[in-house]
Amino acid sequence: MIMPYFYYYIQEGKFMKDFKIEYRIQDDACIVSPEGMLTGGNNFTQILSVVKGENIKKVLLNGRQLNFIDSSGIGAIIDLFKGLQTEGKILYLCELQKDIFDLLIVSGIDSFITIHTTESEAIMSD
Repeated sequence: MIMPYFYYYIQEGKFMKDFKIEYRIQDDACIVSPEGMLTGGNNFTQILSVVKGENIKKVLLNGRQLNFIDSSGIGAIIDLFKGLQTEGKILYLCELQKDIFDLLIVSGIDSFITIHTTESEAIMSD
């Protein structure tokens, strides 16, 4: 079986097709909610353009509807972290499914990105 390549496009704050991202702004946070499979064809560069120059201090990546991530998906999260860091903003992960949480712990991503249990906990953090 050949795995399809996952494309996305932008339309009113949503990146759609096999992988979808929705985001919303709440106070000083941009809450990003990816849905589907985070693979090499997906990235978060548009999120960087949304928060650049805005009065946003943190970006929360809510993984509630993220059902798969591979090594290049981890790379996309790291690229987002680095891009936000250069803008003086913080990335938090929250509401990850257990298997994705376990994978990110094994990868060591929790040594430089804080992972919260709930979105509200991440919003309240400094």
